[in-house]
Amino acid sequence: MQRMGHALITSLLVPVLFIAQKLPSYGVAASVYRIAAGRGDESAVAASQYTNFDQIASSGWRPMNPTGFEDSLDGLLQAKGWNKLDFQQFRMIVCISASSWKGRTRYQYPQDWVPEPNAPEFTYEAWYQIWISSVAGVIVATNVRAPLDPMIKSGSPPPKTNPPLRRLSDYTFLCYRKACNDDETCMGRLQWIIHQDVDNPVSQLVVSEVLNDEDPEPWPGITVQTSTDPGKALVGCPNGYGVGYMLAQNTASLGHKTIDSVVVFADTYQNECLAYHIEGAAEDEDA
Repeated sequence: MQRMGHALITSLLVPVLFIAQKLPSYGVAASVYRIAAGRGDESAVAASQYTNFDQIASSGWRPMNPTGFEDSLDGLLQAKGWNKLDFQQFRMIVCISASSWKGRTRYQYPQDWVPEPNAPEFTYEAWYQIWISSVAGVIVATNVRAPLDPMIKSGSPPPKTNPPLRRLSDYTFLCYRKACNDDETCMGRLQWIIHQDVDNPVSQLVVSEVLNDEDPEPWPGITVQTSTDPGKALVGCPNGYGVGYMLAQNTASLGHKTIDSVVVFADTYQNECLAYHIEGAAEDEDA
């Protein structure tokens, strides 16, 4: 991870730590944190508008061809005794064009894309790639580019309309439910949500602070309890917020789940990874 100056780290990190530790009444964000930390009312978070894959397809997203499971997580899988063959892959992609001068945004599958003549547009692709083992109760996000990420990083003006399926949590839960064939017992076994190669700049800064600017170690890395200030920051950062949001949205199917600890570790290629351990799973927590 490319390190930033200490002043910049401090200026960006302090608000995250403040929100995570002091928990002011910041609407949905504070509600999600409280739920993820084991307190709060799930009804404060609205249920996802996406209840099936047809709704996702109608907004321009399409499945991508499957690939093999990345070998960069072999150390983790071997240590936990997870079988690669138990993991199912889910991949979706969308092409997004934001016209800065017309204030319009379009969403299409890349192969169907037809540029608008003479329109100065910022066009890019967004995608979600996750692996799920319903046997082990594990979700691994291995390759994610959220719809707004490239637009924000490039300085392009944001669209006036929210992009469809802009939250990874919406897609992740649909995939987990499909992997479990809608079986509630299976869905209740969720124990880990893992984000490989964390590239959100705010999350990176939080990890940097937690590790005192040291590089992460291979699995088992370090385990941070969410009852501590560093653990609260890891739950309050964007990656942790997404995990908490999914848990908060889907208590009817998943049961009441909380994040009790976060493992910070490096994959084979030294990419930063965050493994959120879910408390309240139906099986033994140490599995």
